[in-house]
Amino acid sequence: MIDQTATSLLHLLTTGEARSVEITRSFLDQIAKHDAQVGAFLSVDEEGALTKAADVDRRRESGAPVGKLAGLPVAVKDVLCTAGQRTTCGSRMLEHFSPPYDATVIRRLKQADAVLVGKTNLDEFAMGSSTENSALGATRNPWIFRQTMALLSGGAIPEPTMEDRRDLMLGHFRMVAERESSNFALHKLRKFTSWYTHGLPGGRRLRRRINDLPDVRRFIEAVEEFFGELLYSNAA
Repeated sequence: MIDQTATSLLHLLTTGEARSVEITRSFLDQIAKHDAQVGAFLSVDEEGALTKAADVDRRRESGAPVGKLAGLPVAVKDVLCTAGQRTTCGSRMLEHFSPPYDATVIRRLKQADAVLVGKTNLDEFAMGSSTENSALGATRNPWIFRQTMALLSGGAIPEPTMEDRRDLMLGHFRMVAERESSNFALHKLRKFTSWYTHGLPGGRRLRRRINDLPDVRRFIEAVEEFFGELLYSNAA
């Protein structure tokens, strides 16, 4: 269940193949099992999430109207004010701050009947990307715990699968390749590769290899090959 995309989960929910309580519990169990090591979340609202999930299930099964994201578990970065829930921005100064209002994005998620499971880690006041500057502790790379996360969003990043990480990286690279001249694109892609592959097995070897590649096409092929080998070794 936890490896499904948001679109797939919404399909299961709307067709009645799965209930929100079941899906939400799967994610909460995964958080309870791994987050002591990973540190992706600064707070988890298990009771609130399960209460919301049960309410969505009840309304959906009775035929009552539900929102577009009804029953879908969502984690939000702890920089977004959430009424009645601790919102720290990764800072000791706000460690006990509980805002009296919702940020616009939180209000819209609630209106869409999303299930908010918790708040994820970030560098203090979002000034960084690895969470090494979070006053409340760094988020560890879930594949190599001794490493932190070097991608944007810090605590939110450990949740995707390796396939998601590959797709995010390649999608970003192709967008850069379409918008920038070849030489400037290569410069950008080498820099982004350091962020995306930080802490991954073989990441350093890939970074050395791409320094000698002459064009964007071969660069992207090397990244595809790198993830292919990584996914194969993980499946073996």
